[in-house]
Amino acid sequence: MCLAMYLFTNDELPEFKWSEEHQGIWIQAVKEGEERGALKWQHEQKRVYYIGSYQGCGCGWSPTSEWDDPEDMQKKQEDREALADIMMSSINRLTSWLVVCWEGDQGEPLLESKAISIQDIRNVHFEFEELRQYI
Repeated sequence: MCLAMYLFTNDELPEFKWSEEHQGIWIQAVKEGEERGALKWQHEQKRVYYIGSYQGCGCGWSPTSEWDDPEDMQKKQEDREALADIMMSSINRLTSWLVVCWEGDQGEPLLESKAISIQDIRNVHFEFEELRQYI
């Protein structure tokens, strides 16, 4: 089962898809009428984006472990850096938030919100807790 990461924001982000040629972070708007469940979470933001990782899904957002090979560790770090850069430069962090869940759990009740820093996002050992709203 795969992880899914969603960004709720009023900001417009450039969208790009994962491909064999671009195996890194990718961003896709979640649109009305698509059954993703993420739009069931109560929010006031104008836009919802799915943010995928180098693996083509959200599984690259899992923390690194001693069992990861060096190439996976490097790719996870690159995705974390890219996400942090997006959050730093393109996002109003006062009105935006992230959530990570297992595929199929979209729309399930969210846990209490928690503030995280850009340094947390950059840290490949930081573990996003499923269904936690991160501000």
